[in-house]
Amino acid sequence: MQIPADMVVNAMIVAMVAHANQPNDQTIYHVGSSLSNPLESRMFQDYGLQYFTKHPWINKEGKAVIVGKVKVLSTMDSFQTYITIRYLLPLKGLEIVNAACCQYFRSEYLSMYRKIKYVMRLIDLYRPYLFFKGV
Repeated sequence: MQIPADMVVNAMIVAMVAHANQPNDQTIYHVGSSLSNPLESRMFQDYGLQYFTKHPWINKEGKAVIVGKVKVLSTMDSFQTYITIRYLLPLKGLEIVNAACCQYFRSEYLSMYRKIKYVMRLIDLYRPYLFFKGV
């Protein structure tokens, strides 16, 4: 996938500067661009990794958050398989261990369960846009 970013980004920056410290009047801009200087999605990922490696986000403990290459999945089926293997199966294992250990890991299980449930809800909400191929 290619994202023509050259003129679009420049137009967005100019619009932000032009309307800085102005009252919100709901101005809408439409910007078009060509394929003269496209930014491919893999390049966007590489630039993001480079940026956050050079300028790390600092967590509450004052330590830099280590970033890695983003895993991009091309279909909803591959995405659901990844979520199942990476998160849902370990959560099911924790649920079984928690039951065997008389609810010893209850707080950890509930915390992880809530987080996964929240993310799955977001996935359902954004499903039409996750793998949009219209552009």
